[in-house]
Amino acid sequence: MLLKSALHNFSQSVLDLTYYQECSLASTEFTDTSSLDVIVGIIHTLSLPAQLCGPPGGLACLLGTELLECLYWRVGAMLYMYCYSVYEKEERRKNMDTEMFLKVSDILHCLHFISYAP
Repeated sequence: MLLKSALHNFSQSVLDLTYYQECSLASTEFTDTSSLDVIVGIIHTLSLPAQLCGPPGGLACLLGTELLECLYWRVGAMLYMYCYSVYEKEERRKNMDTEMFLKVSDILHCLHFISYAP
């Protein structure tokens, strides 16, 4: 019970911290050149609670379905906001390079830890 409570509190702290970082990025429309690196870092941080729980599948009983869904949703929202802001402006689309696509593999790795079987 103590472990579950500690994990829940840690997860809430991660959500609070990353929310602040997400808002800072979104307010500048991800125009900083390091935005994608920051996003990868945020997504990695959001995956930490799930990584601490072990392999996918047993997470719902430790974190709770609601908290796990919130972590997963926040990763998706972060990716959506970034992609929307990049593709919205033609000049930013033209400047995209393979580095962005390579970072997607890092993001997918983090998603693997957060995903679970309902």
